[in-house]
Amino acid sequence: KWLNAEYVFFQCTYGTDEDALLYKYIPSEQTKSGIKITLGPIPRALMMSQKRKVVLVLDEFDKTRPSADALLLDVLQNFRVSLYLNDDETVVMGNSSNLIVFLTSNDMREFSEQLLRRLVTITLKPLSPTIVYEMLKKQFKENIALLLTQIYDDTIKAGLRKPATIQELIQLGELLENGVDTPLQDLIKMFIVKYDDDWAKFTQYVQSRKPYNFTVQNNDDNNIAQYY
Repeated sequence: KWLNAEYVFFQCTYGTDEDALLYKYIPSEQTKSGIKITLGPIPRALMMSQKRKVVLVLDEFDKTRPSADALLLDVLQNFRVSLYLNDDETVVMGNSSNLIVFLTSNDMREFSEQLLRRLVTITLKPLSPTIVYEMLKKQFKENIALLLTQIYDDTIKAGLRKPATIQELIQLGELLENGVDTPLQDLIKMFIVKYDDDWAKFTQYVQSRKPYNFTVQNNDDNNIAQYY
């Protein structure tokens, strides 16, 4: 709205490849295959930029295959892509003055040096625990908000590749508020720490720091609930 621009958004998922960025497949009764091939997010944004300003967001681009980096090189340098529609090659050109591209990343993989040279990198630091606590306290009882903030703080200080997000904390908080018999560490693995290497870092850090406020009488080294 601030730029008075059109908005093209694409959510990348694990294994997103070049085809998903170039083409969009939609059901159609007018084709023999039952599928119609149309423009994907990149050529669509390029074509729209011929007439007016466009903001293209490729969200979580770090989930794409590494080969997708090469596709963006020509887009960011020459504002063009080559497509094959109806067995014919088509070159879609964009207006460099009208196109702004954002890539977001949670560092699931490294980008190629060639791609990074064409980008301006803005690193967003995690929110402070104090801010997170104030946000959560508006939605949950104080004890739950405090527990969620402690978990958040641990995921930051443990140096995980994917620290807890506010959305994940809220999902966990809603479950805790309703009351469940599932052990805390199982809930954390389900909602917060989803990768084995992150879980190893997380448990090692939690067991090495001082417990928050109190500990329960439980000497099970595998039970991290005693540290909360």
